[in-house]
Amino acid sequence: MILLGDFNSVESDRVINELDKYWNRVKKDGVDTRTWPAGNPGLDLDHIFTSRNQVWSVEQLTIPNDGNEWNGIKWH
Repeated sequence: MILLGDFNSVESDRVINELDKYWNRVKKDGVDTRTWPAGNPGLDLDHIFTSRNQVWSVEQLTIPNDGNEWNGIKWH
């Protein structure tokens, strides 16, 4: 299962901390996850979670930050 969307919550908020108890959050070191498109993005409000009952490996995480395209996520 995959749970994703605009949660209107940053990773330090209570709702994200609660979801972290039951789901694996998709993230990758060094990737800017602030919400785009925005004139001046300052917050990471969109999140992706995967079920703890499945094994997922994130090979690549691309956040569209030029406002012109959505590259999405490549799963393995």
